[in-house]
Order: sequence, then structure tokens, then C-alpha cells
Amino acid sequence: MKWIFEYGEPDQMLALSPREAKVIAGILERSRKKLQKAYERYQDIHESGEATERQQTKLFELENILRILDQFIKETN
Repeated sequence: MKWIFEYGEPDQMLALSPREAKVIAGILERSRKKLQKAYERYQDIHESGEATERQQTKLFELENILRILDQFIKETN
């Protein structure tokens, strides 16, 4: 694992070996289950039409986090 700077990218990036990526993906996959439950709870509130603006914002934040986690997990498998 090391920080790298790639031409054209505005920030440094973290380079992981395939083994390191798989370990992190496993940890993220277990954490994803908790986030999915929270997402489903906010989604139920949203679908009932009773979500506050703060709950809507949290729903969209969780959706984005889950999308990123899914992409990382998919790329490492």
C-alpha cells in the first residue's frame, strides 16, 4: 500500500496490491450490511411520504456510499 500521484489527477491516490484490496473489500462487505439496513429504513420512510428533508438527504448519502462500496467490492472480485 502506498500513496501515488498520477499525472492528470488533482490529488494523491492510494495504490493497493490485489491482496490488500481483497482484505479491504471483505471488511467493507461486512460493513455494507449495516449501511444497507439503514438505507432501507430511510427508503421506507421516503416511500411512505413522511420523510423530512434531513432524512431525504441521509437517504441519498447512503445511496452514494453503497454505490461506491459496491463498485470497489466488484472490482476486487
